[in-house]
Amino acid sequence: MLSTVLPVLLDRARLYRAVQCAGGPVPCDRLAEQLALPASHARKLARELCRAGFLRELPARKAAGARHPAFAPAEPAVCTLGVRLLEDGVSLVLCAPDGAPLAQRLLPHPAPEEGAASVRLLDAAEALLAQADRALLGVGLTCEGPVVLEDGLLRPCRQYGGLPLEPLAQELADAFGVPVFLGNDAQCGGLFCLHRDAAFESGISCYVAAGRSILCATFVDGRYLAGNSAAAGLLGHTSLSFRDERCYCGNRGCLEGFASTSLLESSRGGLLLGGLRRSMRDVAADYRAGEPDTVKEIDNMAGFLAMGLVNLVNLLNPGHIVLGGEFARLGDVMKTASHAVLKQRVLPEAFDTLHLEVLAPPFDEMAAGAALGAFDLALAQKKLAQPGA
Repeated sequence: MLSTVLPVLLDRARLYRAVQCAGGPVPCDRLAEQLALPASHARKLARELCRAGFLRELPARKAAGARHPAFAPAEPAVCTLGVRLLEDGVSLVLCAPDGAPLAQRLLPHPAPEEGAASVRLLDAAEALLAQADRALLGVGLTCEGPVVLEDGLLRPCRQYGGLPLEPLAQELADAFGVPVFLGNDAQCGGLFCLHRDAAFESGISCYVAAGRSILCATFVDGRYLAGNSAAAGLLGHTSLSFRDERCYCGNRGCLEGFASTSLLESSRGGLLLGGLRRSMRDVAADYRAGEPDTVKEIDNMAGFLAMGLVNLVNLLNPGHIVLGGEFARLGDVMKTASHAVLKQRVLPEAFDTLHLEVLAPPFDEMAAGAALGAFDLALAQKKLAQPGA
C-alpha cells in the first residue's frame, strides 16, 4: 500500500500520540476531551491499540473516584524506516514509535559498477533493521519537491540512482510487505514537530523546509492543511518582486529566485563556489569562519528568506514557525536575520505571539518525520499489525 495522505488526520494515530506525549497513564475521559472525540469512541480506539500491544489499559480506581480506565504507553519492539532522497544520495533513519532515532545511515548514489540502486538501498535497510533488532511496521519516503498524487501521477523532485520515488516506494513495499507513506520534506518535517512539540497540537503552526525548494507545511489544531488538490505549501513560489526574472512556474520574482541553495550553483551565487560544487555544510563552515564573500551572499539570502516568512505570518498569523532544511545549518544566523525582519515588517499583534525556531538536530528530522508518518499510517490500517508478528 502506498499513501500520500498524511495520517495525522486519523483518530487512532492521534490518540496514540496523545498517550505517548503524556508519558504516563491518561484517563480515557481526558483523552476524549483533548481530541474532541466521544468518550465511547476514544475508549474503543484505545482498546484496539491495547489489543495490538501499543498501549496498556489500567483499570479505573474507584477508591480514587475515577470512573474511566486510563491508558499508558507500552513498549513494543517495533520501528519504522524513514528514507529521504537527497541530491547526493539517501538518508535512512530507523525510528521507535516515539520518534527516537534507533539507527541512521547516509547512502551515496551508487556508481554504475555497484549494481541496482534499489538492491543497495534494501541491503542498507536490512542492515539497519538487524542493528535495531525490531520488527518493521512501515516505511516512509520523502523528497525535497512536492509530492502530489493526481490520477495516478506522482511528481517528485529527486531520484535515487536513476530510480524515481514511486517505483522505489513500490519496491520497498513489496520487499518488506508493509505500508509505505510518501511525502515531501516540509510535510515530514512538520510530522516530526507534531510528534515532538505539543505546540503543534493547538492553533496554527508551520514547518518551513528551506533548501533548493522552499516548502511549508501548515497545521491547524494538529491537522495538516493539505489544500484543495493536496498541493498546499509552495512558499518558494510566492512573489517578492513582479519586475524580476520569470520563474519556471510562470510567476515572476519567486522567493526561490532570491533564497535557495540552487543559487549556490548558479552565476548569481557563483562567488561562493569558485567553480567547485559545494554542499551547504561547507558554505555554513565558511560563513562561520568569516569568509567575506560567503558572509555577504548568505546574509543577503537570509534576508530574502525572512521576507518570505513575513508573507507567511501576515497571511496565517501562526503561533509557531519552525525553520528546517539546508538553511537551518546556519542556525542562529537564520534566526537572527528572520527575527529582525519579522519584527520590522509584521504587525506587532502577530509578532508578539510568534515563536520562531531554527531546527538543526544532529539527525535528519525530515527522514525521521517520514518514519513517523509510516507509523501513523500503520496504525490507520483496518487490521492493526501485531508488534513482532
